[in-house]
Amino acid sequence: MRRLLSLTSTEGVNVLLAANESLLHTLHETTHLPWWATLVASTVLLRSTLTLPIAIRQQRMLGRWVTLRPVVQSWGETLKQTMAKSSRSQGASYESYNTQLQKEYRQRVKQLYEDHQCSPVKVFLLPWVQIPLFVCMSLTIRGMAAWPLPWLSNPNLPVEGFTSGGWDGFMDLTAVYGMGVLPIAIGLTNLANVELNALFAKNPTTRQQVLRNIYRMISMAMIPISAGVPMALNVYWLSSSSFSVAQNLALKNPWVRARLGLIKL
Repeated sequence: MRRLLSLTSTEGVNVLLAANESLLHTLHETTHLPWWATLVASTVLLRSTLTLPIAIRQQRMLGRWVTLRPVVQSWGETLKQTMAKSSRSQGASYESYNTQLQKEYRQRVKQLYEDHQCSPVKVFLLPWVQIPLFVCMSLTIRGMAAWPLPWLSNPNLPVEGFTSGGWDGFMDLTAVYGMGVLPIAIGLTNLANVELNALFAKNPTTRQQVLRNIYRMISMAMIPISAGVPMALNVYWLSSSSFSVAQNLALKNPWVRARLGLIKL
């Protein structure tokens, strides 16, 4: 029998978590998979239908964006010379010239990217979908394991079958896993994603290098964090990070990129 999160709260987050749990219940009842396999299957389903298409689209837009960079740089130099002549003939001050130059440059670049459907906002859309999805699913599974958060309307009892929905050696998905294979695997797969992105990054900026080191520390911090949460969250986190590794490897493979019409790395 289903046990859904309460919908009596007006908070939109509770409604969202209830919808997530309903999806998991539907998948579980339709496939008759054990709960641990349901969590893995739901991860693959959501990532394949939500984040993977965005990742492919992002790679296409990024390719167009990179192709246009020489044009943008050339525009910048040409615009400087043209507006410098115009400013001298009008007797405009340097401050006025610089302000007008920046305004004109931004407008032209923005229009160029929009014309080629690769504006910077769209190019970096993936994290704005992937991170909320990860957080929402984590909160949903936490509630299903009866690990409620004080500001969310989570029940105090786990969903039916969660206490016996694991596999040999660790059947209870609501119990803390502790330090072991899964937390270490979660940390390593997250780190693998960071290193895969770093491997193909050309001429990283100082800011990118700093962010990369922060991501490395977060990846290692996931090991003790995973050791202190329910087994169900370990299953979801490992499934999600493993999917990211597979996605990264696939989208960096020359054969796959050629079939998807992506530029060479």
